Amino acid sequence: MASELELSEVFRLGEAAGEEDIVREVGDQLAAQWLRVSRFRKVQALTSRSLRVQSSPGTALRAGQAQAALGSYKSSNGVAPVIGGAD
Repeated sequence: MASELELSEVFRLGEAAGEEDIVREVGDQLAAQWLRVSRFRKVQALTSRSLRVQSSPGTALRAGQAQAALGSYKSSNGVAPVIGGAD
């Protein structure tokens, strides 16, 4: 199994080459590892870079999980959602 450092380098190279499949596979693997050990800011940074190259649902899910853990809820248009409505 590849180390975190090796996976990070493969991700970087895939990103530089615009290789969607490599970025998705390796990025999602790293993000999943980091979510398990509460490295949410690293997941945010990684998924942000990954989503510039490809747009898989798994990557978006991991980005959302990191955002939720950090308490930074935003909708896709950049406006914080209203929770509970206006009564």
